[in-house]
Amino acid sequence: MKIRQLHQWNVNIATARSIQLQLRQMLKFQKLAKPVHYIAGADVSYSRKSNLGFAAITIFKYPEMELCEQKAVSMPIKFPYIPGYLTFREAPILLEAFQKLSLLPDLVLFDGQGIA
Repeated sequence: MKIRQLHQWNVNIATARSIQLQLRQMLKFQKLAKPVHYIAGADVSYSRKSNLGFAAITIFKYPEMELCEQKAVSMPIKFPYIPGYLTFREAPILLEAFQKLSLLPDLVLFDGQGIA
């Protein structure tokens, strides 16, 4: 999967807030234009003993829910935990995992609290 970088990830909190406000303008709420054939699930976990993060992505064929692909990466996490700015902590490692995928999912499920 090719990733388009929209901004830097290693930023201070003021810049992170500015980036979030800019990205908010890019949101689109619309029905999917084509049927869903592949669904990806993505999540990040952290080491309690170091600054390492672990990202995992699984892709399932839909509606069969047959496992098609799994990728995982680990790397140091640079952004601190700050409520409301979790994307700056988790997105870099998730993007590394997404770049390893050979299948392109039609839909990606993330954990989250909604639209921040």
